[in-house]
Amino acid sequence: MSMEGPSNFDLTPEKKENEPISKDGVVEKLKTKGIQDVEALEFLQKFTDQKEAQFVQEGRLDARMESLREKAHTLRLADCFAEAIETMRTVAEIAQNEGDTESYDEAMWIIQDRLTPLLLAQQSPARVVSETIGKEMPAEMTLEKSGEKVSRDQVLDAFKKLTGKGTDPADLDENDPEVAEANKLFDRWSVQQEDKTKSDDDERNRHNFEKTMLYVDAGFHDPEYLKDVLGWIFQDAGDVEKDASNPDRVQLRNDMASAMRKIRILLGTV
Repeated sequence: MSMEGPSNFDLTPEKKENEPISKDGVVEKLKTKGIQDVEALEFLQKFTDQKEAQFVQEGRLDARMESLREKAHTLRLADCFAEAIETMRTVAEIAQNEGDTESYDEAMWIIQDRLTPLLLAQQSPARVVSETIGKEMPAEMTLEKSGEKVSRDQVLDAFKKLTGKGTDPADLDENDPEVAEANKLFDRWSVQQEDKTKSDDDERNRHNFEKTMLYVDAGFHDPEYLKDVLGWIFQDAGDVEKDASNPDRVQLRNDMASAMRKIRILLGTV
């Protein structure tokens, strides 16, 4: 194969050993070739190894976890959400083994609140259940196995019982049977609603809002968590276009405004 001509990826063996690979280059390769492409995976692994070596050289004790976070972020930028989730699961496992509860909670939050919704939007609900949620719950609890519909009020009631175990959802112990059951209900309700609202923008925006406010409505009022929720709703409200002729959209914007005021009252800023 000719080595002539400029190329981001067609490097000589000597350069392959030493020349840094950029995140943008890996993202481009993954998007162009796909996650199953051998060359793309090799570049992703080399990028991850280079980042770990860099962090080790900087004297960082979390070099391995940080390089995996970089890998997960790269996969996310390339729309490889399932693979990003698996990478963050590895981060969570390492953090748990090392007793690093802060990193563990952060990894689980990224999986549950950032990556899983993207995967849900990308894939069909049935496939999402089998590939992601199904890994954490018994098969009989997946949506396909259970025809029973789950309402938001059921999920809300389940989490209201858990507010004595923490003021931030991230504080909840996933190994606690009550927490595990509440999480299962949340997952089933979320998937059902994703399926129901996928063809209607207004209904989907309503579901996203109700999901964002669920823990707050259940009584999880940790100040830092409330600030995060306030920011999410503010951003989502900006994405919902005004339309005075659409009563559903007018109501949603009003409800978002009321929710932001509620959170500011809880924070003591109004």
